[in-house]
Parts: sequence; structure tokens; C-alpha cells
Amino acid sequence: MAPHRIVPILLLSVLGLLTVIFAVVALSQAPNSADLAVHTGTDETFSSQQFTIELTDIRSSGAGTTQSNVRLIDYTGPNTILVYSLAPSRHLVATVHGGGVVTAINQYAALTGGSTGWVRHGSHFDRSESIQAYEIRLKQKTVTTGTVAETAVVRDGYLVADNLVLHINSARLSSGQIAQGGTAQEILHVVRINGAKAPAVSS
Repeated sequence: MAPHRIVPILLLSVLGLLTVIFAVVALSQAPNSADLAVHTGTDETFSSQQFTIELTDIRSSGAGTTQSNVRLIDYTGPNTILVYSLAPSRHLVATVHGGGVVTAINQYAALTGGSTGWVRHGSHFDRSESIQAYEIRLKQKTVTTGTVAETAVVRDGYLVADNLVLHINSARLSSGQIAQGGTAQEILHVVRINGAKAPAVSS
């Protein structure tokens, strides 16, 4: 074979190999379908012109005591959030305007963010991460250790629920005393989106 014909063949072989390598790298860097579904659903919910969410916080100490708090968050774009307490009866406890609205919405959206991957089970998505990773994502400082188990629900393209269970380890304080660990549960349930009832959490 003539030399001038060998060179183009070698170049084609190299270019073909580079194409395969670039494709593999692109696939490895692309988000998996579960991550994409959760992140897209979160964006769709919290970029809506109106949404109402119910937030439930349940704290259980190692001593066996439990405290709970339920709030209703009603957002109307572009710059109003009304916060209601639902116990013992519904009543307005705060009104948020301006920059506080953006901060609050970003905080809700950050719940499902981060680099920890999701595993899909139909419309439910699960993952587990450290408490440190969770609180860094929410821009909180902590010396607490433990794990967070999280389940997000995406229906009809919207995030409609996010359930987090925090297992907190006991820790020795600088004073030498032991801070008892416990369990905390944070439940976000989307009630309405753009004035309409949000899709059901379960079919």
C-alpha cells in the first residue's frame, strides 16, 4: 500500500478512537435519569408563580421526648410568602417580602440538591448522605454527625413531597458532657401549584 494512503487510514482510526473516548467521558459526566427527574421536578415546583407547601418538623430525643411543628407556606409571585402555624389552629405568624422570598425559595429547592445521587423507584426517589453534606448544602454550620435518609416524590413533572429522616449521633461536648443523639424528621408536602391541587403523593 502506498504511504500516502496509509496516513489517512491512520488518521481516521485515531479520530474514531477519540470520538469513542469523548462519548464515554460525556456519558460519565452527564446526570443520571433519576437525578435529572428530581432536579427538574424541584425546579418546576419552586419556579411556579404560586405554590403552597406544608412543612412538618418532628424531633425525637434519645430520652424519648418528641416535639413537632407544622407550618403552611403560601407563596404568591413575585414577592410574597405567608407563613401559617397549623397548631393548635391555623393562624398567620409571618409575612415575607423582597429578598427574603428568594432566600426562602432557594432554601426549599436546596433540600433535593447536592451531588449525592438518587435511586429511582417509580415516582419515588431515595438517597442517603451524611448530616455534614446535608447541612453544608443548606449553608448551615454544625458539629453534629450522623446520616440523612431522603425520599423525594415527583409526579407529573413536579416535586410534590420530600421526606428526610436525620439520625443524629450522640456526641461529647467540650465540657465533657454527652449530648444525646436522636432522630429528626422533616417532611415537605406540596399542596397546591399555580392555584390548582398538586398531584397526589401516591397514585
